[in-house]
Amino acid sequence: MNETRPVAEAGSAPVEPLRSRAALIWLLLPFAVLALAVTWLVAANPLSRFDNGAPPVENLTFERTVLSDSGIDLLVRAGGSEPMTISQVQVDDAYWQFVQEPTGPLGRGETAWIRLPYPWVLGEAHAVKMITNTGATFEHEIAVAVPTPVANAATLWSQMLLGAFVG
Repeated sequence: MNETRPVAEAGSAPVEPLRSRAALIWLLLPFAVLALAVTWLVAANPLSRFDNGAPPVENLTFERTVLSDSGIDLLVRAGGSEPMTISQVQVDDAYWQFVQEPTGPLGRGETAWIRLPYPWVLGEAHAVKMITNTGATFEHEIAVAVPTPVANAATLWSQMLLGAFVG
């Protein structure tokens, strides 16, 4: 059988290399446009117009309260857009020394235990207020102060027995 291939005229470029060169250009063009767009975003910083100098929004969630003989332990979680530092703690409108574990600023989603050597009173209400380094305050109320139950074999046995009766 006869195969027909396009024959290039004398002095002209072959047909197949032109197609592969055009395909290569069409393949690399999107990457070049993407690189140009990323370069512009990094150099121009278009989001800088939205920075008005206002302090970051802070949020502090009280997740757990433990009352024991040593005082009040609070598990808190930071939810602000920037790291926050707990500077002061008030219990019933009086400033108290506290220990934060782990120490340092709390980033978004990080938790810390705040340990207060406060002599709480059984059956009374207590108000805890935390103040950050920017002056934002977060309040937590302990409606009725009772010791936090500690898990041990006796409590586990009584709960298992109650579950057997109910279930």
